[in-house]
Amino acid sequence: GQSRAVWEDVTGSTPLQFVKDCVSFTTTVSARFWLMDCRNITEATRMATELYTHATHVPFMA
Repeated sequence: GQSRAVWEDVTGSTPLQFVKDCVSFTTTVSARFWLMDCRNITEATRMATELYTHATHVPFMA
């Protein structure tokens, strides 16, 4: 949709399973999820916003 995204850190409430180079999780929430490797927590909102902006842009085709 066109509604503004609401960011929520679900790290503490969503257990992640790590197997080799893969990460998986299970949730009952219907939403879009991105996993980010963000070591500076103060940058998480900015990084999430940039990721969302890039992911939702329609590619230019000539």
